[in-house]
Amino acid sequence: MLVICSTSTLCTLASYYSCLTLRAFYVWPFAFILLQESVDDIVGALGSILELKSESLLKMASDVAAKMIKLLPSSVLQAHVPHLVHHLLSLLSNRQLHVSISCATALNCILYNLSTKREKEVGEILKEGNTVFVLVMNVKDFSVGDKPTAYFHEMALLLSRILWRWPPSRFCVWSDSKFLDV
Repeated sequence: MLVICSTSTLCTLASYYSCLTLRAFYVWPFAFILLQESVDDIVGALGSILELKSESLLKMASDVAAKMIKLLPSSVLQAHVPHLVHHLLSLLSNRQLHVSISCATALNCILYNLSTKREKEVGEILKEGNTVFVLVMNVKDFSVGDKPTAYFHEMALLLSRILWRWPPSRFCVWSDSKFLDV
């Protein structure tokens, strides 16, 4: 039953974000107000679905998360960034490549638009999740596997964003000679 409800929720959100454009906020200001009021529930539902780690739902859930983060203004999402980052990080090494790529894309968008107010908190979440190590392993995996170039691109971009914003995380990358050979 939970999978059916989750699937329905994801289908509804996917349809909603497919119809929504930034232009809609200017043409119909009420859409923005409605969105602001419902983003708590949307992020909560999406986080719960991602937390389930159901193989059948992850592809759609990661796509919806990436779509939502790309589309919504960063001012609307800032309060939810820690929650989203936490859930997306846990899926960076998912065996479904599409899920890993979508999560990396979503995290790239989050970090690109991250406010300085949330920077320290997100930095701690990244550190606790051992994110730099995970990304280095993903890039190394790319060099020996048959993964698509989009995988490498998103992982490398996310790694570079983290290294740029949080310089102390650079040491473990510089000290990895196998990674530097990739």
